[in-house]
Amino acid sequence: SGNVDEAQTLADALYESNLELPDSYALKSTIYRMSGNNKKAIEWAENGIKINSNNAELYRIKAMAYIAKGDYEEAKKAIDTALENDKYSLLYMTAIVVENELDNDDRVKELKDSMKEDNLEISEKTKKYLKGKISAKEMFTEGTGDVE
Repeated sequence: SGNVDEAQTLADALYESNLELPDSYALKSTIYRMSGNNKKAIEWAENGIKINSNNAELYRIKAMAYIAKGDYEEAKKAIDTALENDKYSLLYMTAIVVENELDNDDRVKELKDSMKEDNLEISEKTKKYLKGKISAKEMFTEGTGDVE
């Protein structure tokens, strides 16, 4: 709803309830990314990764912060690590954005093919991005702030 203070209060409560809970780091990172503080967004994702080093979602969250920052090389490192740990539609679609921004057309096709093989559909928002109707930064800083 855009109420950053309330979201921050809830994220703090979640974090304080269990310092090992990956969701609290993901939420805090997302709040910072959506508020335009990509440095803090990356920092919170990295803090979570230190505790949950195999959590693909934290790497994806980190990649989204790097995309919002415009650093696609670092975003690629993060999303590649995420894909080493897991495979699911949000990961694939975030990777498609990263690879598209790096002009890696063959990799974009490969990721789309993997989604098709796994009977996963590309979201309308991601299709909109691929058609050039929204930028990668807009995808991860406006609306839901995600590929969905």
